[in-house]
Amino acid sequence: MSGKNKVRQELIEAIERIERGEYQNHELLARKEEGRIVKVNVTNVAKEANITRDTIYKYYPDLLEKVGVASTEAKKKGNNKSKLRLKLDDLRAEINELRMEKRSLATHNLKLHEISKRNQEKRDFAVLKCIGFRKKIHELEREKRKLILQ
Repeated sequence: MSGKNKVRQELIEAIERIERGEYQNHELLARKEEGRIVKVNVTNVAKEANITRDTIYKYYPDLLEKVGVASTEAKKKGNNKSKLRLKLDDLRAEINELRMEKRSLATHNLKLHEISKRNQEKRDFAVLKCIGFRKKIHELEREKRKLILQ
């Protein structure tokens, strides 16, 4: 493989690495670590391939189209990412709304449980009171029978 073909192959591989986000160039790696976007453009391809921009323009003008196509595809992916980010934001907002609704329902449920518990205590008290009255009635009836028998 001639020197020119080696450089051409290195440029193609550089474009592909940038598209994948797998950089070898220290400056591009630093940008990625900072969370900055690394675009597919002539400057970044030249940095990744470790050659000058002028070399690309002068000796590899046919690869400019490949850089442009890759850049356009990256923009489309970026647009898709933007749409996905908006969708993600909407879903996060919906999750927050559902969490607030869940809290509200849990609070309401707790109040209903407390009311139910108080009503159960009242029923229990009423039952005990009825049992007490029945015992009292039973005792009075026994006393009445005793009095009648005397």
